[in-house]
Amino acid sequence: MLSGRSGVTPHRLRYRALFFLSFVLISGAFSATRSLAQDDAAIRGTMSDATGSAIAGGTVKIKNLETGSLRTLTTDDSGRFEAPALAVGAYELSAEKAGFQPARAKVNLVLGQRATVDLQLAVA
Repeated sequence: MLSGRSGVTPHRLRYRALFFLSFVLISGAFSATRSLAQDDAAIRGTMSDATGSAIAGGTVKIKNLETGSLRTLTTDDSGRFEAPALAVGAYELSAEKAGFQPARAKVNLVLGQRATVDLQLAVA
């Protein structure tokens, strides 16, 4: 039996056990979240003209060819775009901006892939 002189009472043991259990559960939740975040893929890239200059404010559409889902993005001031958290599979990208001819590209994403797809538009 535990005595009060040892400094460890049943009450303290209960709190230590509760603290330890809470720590284990929280750690497990973070591990599960981290592993789930890697069960997808992403596409990033730039939109530029024939001279390599960035095209800001362009529209990039990313269509999953298997499910038909569509994500529409706008390029930033440096012509960059990024589409995180995509399902694995085949995608078609289309890029448009007024004054330019549209461009298209295809990519097959696998688990955990971070594909870079740069799109170059010709002047219309």
